[in-house]
Amino acid sequence: MSTRIRVLVIVVGALALAEAAFAGEPAKQSDAKIRIGTYDTRAVALAYLRSLAFEKELAQLRAQADKARADGDANRLMELEKQGGQGQQRAHAQVFSNAPIDNILPKLKESMPAVAKEANVVAIVPKADWNDTSIELVDVTDLLVEQFKPTEQTRKIIAEIRGSRPMDLVEAVLLKD
Repeated sequence: MSTRIRVLVIVVGALALAEAAFAGEPAKQSDAKIRIGTYDTRAVALAYLRSLAFEKELAQLRAQADKARADGDANRLMELEKQGGQGQQRAHAQVFSNAPIDNILPKLKESMPAVAKEANVVAIVPKADWNDTSIELVDVTDLLVEQFKPTEQTRKIIAEIRGSRPMDLVEAVLLKD
């Protein structure tokens, strides 16, 4: 049998199968919903900013500033102070408003699959602005927060923040200590 005839037989067979499949009743849509994990960025940011991991990062920044000060390196010291100030502004925007937590997410990268599995979700996103009825939103905030091993005091602050509306982003950025 030539190649052309074999291809023709395969195509005709596939068309016959497709026609048979569509000839019956339409397939019924499943009642199973797609589960998407969502989280409160403010809570995750606060948990991270009050974590031992962040304390270590701050200690390193302070040590670098102390070294620059001891070395008389004014340019490096100014650069580090600027970095610290920008970090503080970012922290305010993340904890009090809805600023992205892109600098924190890499620290959760390894634990995200386990969080998704525990919550039985196919994706984790900050929020869904809209979804249809085929989607079930599952709050995974607490599971993400736990990755930073928060203290009881941190948990209480997170509960207060979650119970309030986010501040306007510009207002949060302009907060002073």
